[in-house]
Amino acid sequence: MIAKTLLIIPLIAILLLFFCCTKEIPPVTTEVVVMEDFTDSLVSRPTIERIQQVYGFDKNIYNGARFRYLYITELDINLVFEIFIELADKSETNRFKRQSKVDQFIAEIDSFLVKRREDSVGRDSSAIYRNVAKEANRLSQSTSETRVLMIYSDMMENTNEISFYNQQDIDSLKRSPLSIEKVFEEQVSLRNLQGIEIHIIFQPTTPKQNRLFNVVSEFYGDLFVETNANIYINENKITK
Repeated sequence: MIAKTLLIIPLIAILLLFFCCTKEIPPVTTEVVVMEDFTDSLVSRPTIERIQQVYGFDKNIYNGARFRYLYITELDINLVFEIFIELADKSETNRFKRQSKVDQFIAEIDSFLVKRREDSVGRDSSAIYRNVAKEANRLSQSTSETRVLMIYSDMMENTNEISFYNQQDIDSLKRSPLSIEKVFEEQVSLRNLQGIEIHIIFQPTTPKQNRLFNVVSEFYGDLFVETNANIYINENKITK
């Protein structure tokens, strides 16, 4: 009798551990914003595979999801596409209908991205900081549990105030980044971006592009780290 009891106790413990470990993760809402630089041609472009991975539907199809896509140009209003799917209560939702709704959501984003690859690119100027800062500030007010900003750009500001194509401005960025930051802050002041993931994605094609991107991306990395955002430059996390 004692032997049987000793065998039952560890069995119960194993079963309890199994059920605890297999407990479903409650649904959350994830907001993804993609900003794509339309002032120049890019090698790295947004893909549905990368975006879909962020939403975590493979772990929970009842997750909510929001998607926004904006061009980066010299203009202040560049919203092109927006779509969302609300999170659902598993107990009140047909799983097959939910899967169909999720599939449609992903398909619409994919279709949009494919069409965007056919758009012409090229602008005389690009207000990178102003557009990115405004969208980052908007995300800071979002109630979504997960917030991700993906920026596909070389981050080469080119406005009347600052142009990173101008050697004098690049020299200022290297010697005195705070002076550049001050000019940017006068345009748009960044809020506390705690909890937001920011990804800057760019693949240089020449040694000169690579050198410039290293300088500019380091500046933006330091800038966003100070706002408490989680900042990644081509998958490399930047820390203080």
